This record gives sequence, C-alpha cells and structure tokens, in this order.
Amino acid sequence: MKHSLVTLALAAAVSAVAVPLTRRETTTTLLFNAPAWEEGGNTHASFEAFVHFAPKTGVLEKALNLVLKPLGITTKLDTALDRMKLFGDLGRPEEKVKVSVAGCSDKSVDLSRTSLKDTGVALTTVSLGTCEGTGKLTATTGTLTSCNGISLSSDGLGVISDIDDTIKITDVLNDKEAQITRIHGMYPQKSFLAIGDSTQKDPEVYADMYRRFPGFIRCIWIHEFDGADNSADRFAKAFKDIPEDKYRLYKTAEIESLKGIKVAEGHCK
Repeated sequence: MKHSLVTLALAAAVSAVAVPLTRRETTTTLLFNAPAWEEGGNTHASFEAFVHFAPKTGVLEKALNLVLKPLGITTKLDTALDRMKLFGDLGRPEEKVKVSVAGCSDKSVDLSRTSLKDTGVALTTVSLGTCEGTGKLTATTGTLTSCNGISLSSDGLGVISDIDDTIKITDVLNDKEAQITRIHGMYPQKSFLAIGDSTQKDPEVYADMYRRFPGFIRCIWIHEFDGADNSADRFAKAFKDIPEDKYRLYKTAEIESLKGIKVAEGHCK
C-alpha cells in the first residue's frame, strides 16, 4: 500500500496599516505546501499563495525587547520575532503569482490573481504536465524562494494535520470542513489518519467528516491539551455514532507510543 503525507501548512495574517515603502521592497509571496495527484496521465496540483507586505521588524523588535528583557529571556528574541512577523502584514489584492516547478514538463504556471475578499490569497488548481518520479517536487515563486512539498499518490494512506483557518479571518469550524472537503475531492481513493487537538474544533470536524465521507477518515487522533475542554461530555457528543476503535484521545506523555500503532493495517489504537 502506498503512503503519502498531505501537509497543509498555513500562516497567520492580520491586516495592518501599510508602511509607505516601494512595492518591490515590501511585497513578499508565501507559497504553502500543495497537494498533488495524477489524472489523465498528467500531474495536477492545488497551489495556495499569500501575497503580503513584508513587515518592518524594527518596531516589533523593540516591543519584544521591552517584554522579554524583564523576564530574562532575550536569547529567544530571534525565535519570537520570526514567529510573530506575519501578524503585522497586509495582504495584497490584484497580484499575479507565477510558480516555477522543477521536474515537470509545464515548468511555469500562473495562479489566479489575489483578491480583496481573500486578503491576498491566490488559490488555483493547475496541470503540471508530466512529472518525474513519484516523490516530492519543488516549487518556488518569483518573489520568494518558498519551497512546496508536493505529495504524489492518488490512493493509499495519508495524514491530515494542522488544518486551520488562520490565514483567512473566517469561522473556524466551517473553514476546517471546507479544507478537508477539498482534500476529499482531490484524493477520493485515499484514506486518512486525521490528527488534531482539543484546543479548537478538531474532534467535532473530524467526526463530522468521518460521517460525511465513509471510508475517507480511517482514524482520528486527538491530543488532549491541558487547559482545553477535555470533558467526557464534549467527546461523547463529538464522537456520537463513531465506532470507539476509530478514534483515540491521547495525552502528551503518550505521543511516543503512537509510533507503534499500525494504522496502515487498520488499527487506530
């Protein structure tokens, strides 16, 4: 049985006042990991890009210094700055994104223009022609060398994790469901291990997808984070009518033990 990993890596973006610099100096394109599949002898990929103003980090660095110095953790400044730098960005509408893909006959493809509605996001499914191998290809944009891991396999077992709505300021539950429904449309012959946590709506979303697409979600693993709603009532309601052997709740201390579960052979616990 073939195995592949579908990763939907999303980034956070909150609108901010644009700094009056030139477009070339401020505009950056972030290219997300893109799922791909074979159809009609060609490889198709669903690309998603975020075109945004690159932030000026000077003000943010000063603010972080004011917070971190009293705590004695200034050695973590670079890490904190890197993780927070997208939060001050502003998405750019009406931007055209060109993606170059190594290893495929159609080496350059154009995505749809970004729109104001999607706050600088361009989402397009394109044909890449014929591609070499069945592993991961590399894609880059013209404005930033962001790499895309493209998984190629139309069947077998995959993994869904880190489905989030943080790039689009929309309803969490509906956006997660839309993302997974999109994956199902691209990989109708695959089945997936869905990994999430209890901090948001992963239990409810994954259970709903299990009911909606029979055989698509093979197993559900939910990490019970401290401080989240881990009540028995919540999980009983979320997993109502879901077979008990199809989902697992686990603590941080149990993560290492998950490696021994043979999901490919139908085991979820």
